[in-house]
Amino acid sequence: MTSAIFTIGRSGLSVARASIELTAQNIANAANADYSRRTLSQGELVMTGSIGINAADSLGGVRPGVIERAESALVQRQARDASSALAAAEAEFSAMRDAESAIENSGVFTGLVDFEAALTRLEANPLEPALRVPVLESARQLAGNFATASATLANTRSLVQGEASAEVLTVNELAAELAEINRDLVGTREGTAGRAALLDARDKALRGLAEQFAITPTINANGTVDVTLNGTPPLALVTGGVADSVGISVAADGTLA
Repeated sequence: MTSAIFTIGRSGLSVARASIELTAQNIANAANADYSRRTLSQGELVMTGSIGINAADSLGGVRPGVIERAESALVQRQARDASSALAAAEAEFSAMRDAESAIENSGVFTGLVDFEAALTRLEANPLEPALRVPVLESARQLAGNFATASATLANTRSLVQGEASAEVLTVNELAAELAEINRDLVGTREGTAGRAALLDARDKALRGLAEQFAITPTINANGTVDVTLNGTPPLALVTGGVADSVGISVAADGTLA
């Protein structure tokens, strides 16, 4: 009897210590967006003994179960969709802002106003040489303004192309990382701390991909994920432990594909 009491107490202390350690880990990562809160499931420890044909159960305390992550597939999908939409809007806004700044700073608008004013004055007396000179000078300045705007827009386009190339490299790195996580998940046991950490890393990589491209992830029963890039046609980026790579090309008109 005394031995059974010690066994029950020892099992309770063991589970309590594991729960406290898990709680401390949750508190330490409260501000970590890449961490999902963990809980430790518990169950009764029942031992069965028999004498002849008579069997009896004996409660032996509590046994630790599996580590469970607090997660919601719906919330994660909505967060990824929002990240994709936000990233697309920010990229478009940045490109439009840079283009607008290039045109405004080049003085094209001021040059057009001055040129129009010079033409209006010349219209009153087209044969007056003193009025023709300002028109020609305004035209020369306006041509220079357009040349400046063209050069600035070309530089802006080059910067956008460079940023796009860097983002493609990031996507390929995240895809390779996700494929490695998938391979590791296949070999981990359900409900372990290591598996929970891998699932956190999986979700982090998915969020990173969603910030670059619109994606459609498919979560498999074993925790692995397959990722498809939305497009026409869709492109399989990650399938199990294999990751494909994406590239970028610049057309003759400067558009990206």
